[in-house]
Amino acid sequence: MNQAPPAAAGRGLLLIAAAVVLGLLLLSKGFDDGAATSSASSDGGEAAVAPSDSTETVAPSTIPDALDPSQVPVVVSNASGISGQAGEVTAQLQALGYITSEPETAAELSDFTAVYYVEGFEAEARAVAAALGYPVDQVVAPSPEPPPAGTGTEVVIVLLGADVQTIGGGGASPSTTAATPDTLLAPG
Repeated sequence: MNQAPPAAAGRGLLLIAAAVVLGLLLLSKGFDDGAATSSASSDGGEAAVAPSDSTETVAPSTIPDALDPSQVPVVVSNASGISGQAGEVTAQLQALGYITSEPETAAELSDFTAVYYVEGFEAEARAVAAALGYPVDQVVAPSPEPPPAGTGTEVVIVLLGADVQTIGGGGASPSTTAATPDTLLAPG
């Protein structure tokens, strides 16, 4: 039988041991608590790797990006009791490129401003509310059936309530009461 010389066997064992140690080091770095991130530098090379302090995973948004304002039909209805409010807000939206219908006066007054959306157009309603300086999470809601304003071709309905002068960018703090179907103008 052919046996390897003792020196060759020793070198083989040494190589295996070195590979195991190197593998363990690489595995331990791969399972380190601090995730590392890198970014490309302006010269095309890789920039320094910075450890991340957070291991939190952020879920992707379920709301798609909003359409361009030039593709979003909006109607503004004044339920505030303050003359001219719907015309002013309509002019603001026109200046931002939105497709606007004639401003309306609501049949009934409402205490709270709301930005309603037709199903599938939540992102557009959120964009309209943000553009007007309204607290998006407080005013955006699905449109009741039938819609409280408009011709039925609009995908976003801005219903201006009595809080309209304090809810927007008028310098006062916005309302802290969230818009709900119970607190908003009923279809009339």
